[in-house]
Amino acid sequence: MLKIVLDTNVLVSAIISKGKPFELAQLGFKGKFMIITSEPALNELFDVLERSKFQPVREEVEIVIRAMNFLSNPYRSSRNLTVTLPSSSSLTTDISW
Repeated sequence: MLKIVLDTNVLVSAIISKGKPFELAQLGFKGKFMIITSEPALNELFDVLERSKFQPVREEVEIVIRAMNFLSNPYRSSRNLTVTLPSSSSLTTDISW
């Protein structure tokens, strides 16, 4: 089965409009593909949906939250990821016109 990550912007757009994000989320909720998420991503979604500008669509927000909790497949990494960034002195930019 195809696995897809729907970011917060796509899910919020699915709530406030009936365009492509809505259609994509509906396909996932109907089982056409597996929605993959993570605890931090769900927390971000919930935080965004708690903002006052989403109060007029509170019912849809609650439906999405319940659906994401029930239908999504949380990703839990068994490894730690370490990212080492280069020092600022090693970063150079050379632009020629």
